Amino acid sequence: MVRNRFTRTVEDENFGTGIMVSRRQESEIICAERDSLMKDVVILHLSYQALAKTRNPLAKTRNALAQTNYPLALTYIPLAKTSNALAKTRSPLVSTHKL
Repeated sequence: MVRNRFTRTVEDENFGTGIMVSRRQESEIICAERDSLMKDVVILHLSYQALAKTRNPLAKTRNALAQTNYPLALTYIPLAKTSNALAKTRSPLVSTHKL
């Protein structure tokens, strides 16, 4: 393969083989890749903005869930007391079973 200062070998992404391109073609390829990357950056930025807008209602929902959790915790206290009473009731039954 003959090379001079005006041509270069560039990897072809599809075939994995080197192709000869001029310096100008190489710069056009680089510009096209840069433009493609910039489009990806814009899409990511818009996605981030959409997520940021979604985050506020989610935080409000989380706050509402936390407020709902408080009555559930109050319900859990009597259940724990009932469980404790049941455990005390079980103790004489266990001693009777040993006889």
